[in-house]
Order: sequence, then structure tokens, then C-alpha cells
Amino acid sequence: MKQSIGKIVTTLFFASAIAAAHAGDGSSGAKGQMGAGDNRGSIGGKGSGQGGPSSDSTSKGPRYSGGSQSNHPEDGRGNPSWSHDALPEGVELGRLNVARAPAHVLEKSLADALSSLDSSFYRLPSLDAVLKAISSGKLPDGSTFTSIDSPLENLALYKAILTDGKIGDGSKIVVNKNNTELLLAVFLGSAADKTIPITADTVNALSTILQVSLPAYISAEKLAADADQVRTAILDAHSGE
Repeated sequence: MKQSIGKIVTTLFFASAIAAAHAGDGSSGAKGQMGAGDNRGSIGGKGSGQGGPSSDSTSKGPRYSGGSQSNHPEDGRGNPSWSHDALPEGVELGRLNVARAPAHVLEKSLADALSSLDSSFYRLPSLDAVLKAISSGKLPDGSTFTSIDSPLENLALYKAILTDGKIGDGSKIVVNKNNTELLLAVFLGSAADKTIPITADTVNALSTILQVSLPAYISAEKLAADADQVRTAILDAHSGE
């Protein structure tokens, strides 16, 4: 009976986290187009990107097991394996809580992102170029672009880089040592709540939940700082609508 109750609670937790994220991005993971023909800051669709858990929810989450499992493994006593793992104390994840979703959910989100990915924005060469594009709604050549707001899709792309070293088959975006940190920062900054600062603890919490590790040449502090600039740029763009 205790095992059955534990499974029901875990299932309801995953469902509420995913629903909160979809409510937060205002468009159920839809892409928003930026440019002269749109309101500034519509990078994430119509929503303001404020979602995530309610005030009584916990920031401690399950470990992502990877592979094709439909749920996280149990510890033999009916409890999710992640229930024994502690995240950095006081870390606030907001809509990044959807990183706790079962493996098949992130796998589907990765497929959805790849099916309509506009690579032009994600091929920008520097953080400054990314921030200018978000602010203006245009690429350096004056063209508009489509970006991804869905936290599930952004986190699926984030995880793909850290587990596979590439995005999909690598045909849309080539991932290498020169752009890995930038891409991770863009995906993390786009996935996060727009009013919750991204810190090194945020990055470390995601590493625990997703069971991934940063490359040796990327520090959690640097990644967090760059991702937070992306988050702030998107917030400012929304504020200018």
C-alpha cells in the first residue's frame, strides 16, 4: 500500500510540474517570433514566462535517469531514487522544475524542438550578439528570427549537449568547444523564470536532477552569469512590449 501511494504521489508531482511550466510559458511550449512585425519581447510567445511551482512546493527534485525509461527508477521501497538526493539549500527553480519530468517527456520535447528549430538565432557567435538580438528582435543582418521559450524544450536541448555533445544529428547547429557554453547559457536563460535569478546553485541543481556534468572548461559560475544575462534580456524585452 505504501508503495502504491508513493507512486501516485510521484505521478501527480510530475504532472503538476509540467502543467505549471506550460502555464508559465503562456503558449504551451510554442515558439515566439521576434521582429519588426511583432511586439518586442515576444521571444517566448504571448506569455510572460512566469510559471513554476506554487509557494508551498519544494525545490528538491528527482534525478533524471536518462535513456528511454518512462519514469525514474525506484529505490526498492517504492520511493523514487531522487528522494534521497538533496539540492543546494534554498535554490529556487521555478519553471526549471520540469527538469524532473520522466525521461520520455524530455525525449519528446527534444524531438519537438528539433522539428521546428530556427538555427539562425542559435548560430550567433557571441553572448553580446545574442543579447542584442533579443533586445532588438533582429539578427545582425536585419532579419527576424524564431526562438524557443518552452522550458521543457530548452532543457531537452541543454541536456542533449551535455550528454551527446551535439543537438540531434548535428545538421542544424554544430556544437563545439567554442560555442558550447554560449548555447547552454541561451537554453538555460530561455528556460528559466524571467524574474528568478540564475545562480551557480541553479546550474548545480540541474546537474543533479538531469544527472549531467559540465565540461571541465565550463564553470557553473560563468554559465550561470551568462544565462542570467539572457534571462534579463528576455525580461527587458517583454517589459518593452
